[in-house]
Amino acid sequence: AQLAPLENATEIRLDNNMLTSVPNLCFANFVPGFKLFLNYNPLVCDFRLAWALRAATLIPAYTLFVDGAKCTKPLFLKDRLVTNVTSEDMENPSGGISIF
Repeated sequence: AQLAPLENATEIRLDNNMLTSVPNLCFANFVPGFKLFLNYNPLVCDFRLAWALRAATLIPAYTLFVDGAKCTKPLFLKDRLVTNVTSEDMENPSGGISIF
């Protein structure tokens, strides 16, 4: 019910807003063809972003744009373009280095 006013939105543009995480609204039930623009934001490249990007490939009604967005965390991904980072890297904050 909280997102009810946005249910008929066809796109939301949050480019260049210094966002560090994907807003919860990206998982809402929007109209077919909905687009969320997060271009040029300093995003934390973690499992949440990986899930959002994966959802954008699996849900035809949802498209997520992250052009020019760079990772701020974790450290081993810092300053890399989100479009050049794999979901596996985002879901493994240790950078493939075992701590055990």
